[in-house]
This record gives sequence, structure tokens and C-alpha cells, in this order.
Amino acid sequence: MSSRPPNVSAPCEVTVYKAEGLGHCPEVADVTIHIAGSIPPSSSLEQSRALYRVQAQRLRDALYHLPQGTKHQLLILLLQDAESLYRGT
Repeated sequence: MSSRPPNVSAPCEVTVYKAEGLGHCPEVADVTIHIAGSIPPSSSLEQSRALYRVQAQRLRDALYHLPQGTKHQLLILLLQDAESLYRGT
């Protein structure tokens, strides 16, 4: 079972380590993720899916240079958070 942040209504800042640079990318830039605003209304399910996909791709791209161990643990936590989506009632 996962635990959620105790207060997500207050602004917060999260700092994590980035991966070390490798041969093809010796210097890894710092990344800032800004989560703000509300999702705009959409006229169709397809439009909503497209919006969520673009948002998810942006996050994935921003998190590309996390250390592998951090990525693996994040994936585990995200899947645990989604666990209730896959349970029958």
C-alpha cells in the first residue's frame, strides 16, 4: 500500500538527484517541473486522451535523466497508486 503526501494543497518544492552524465551526454542539465493550473474542459474523449498523453510524455522526457534506481522506485510507487484501478469490486 502506498502513502500519499500529507498536504498536497500547499505549494511545495521537491529536489532529487540526477543521473551522472555518460559518453553521449556528458553533462546532464537540471530540470524543473512546474505543476500548476487546471485541466481545461475537452469536447471529446479522444481530445482528453491526447492531452493526457502529451502531459505524460512531457513528464517522461523531464524525468529521463533520473538515476535508474530512482526511476525503478518511482515506477513501483506509481503502479501501487494505480492498483485500485485494476481491482474488481
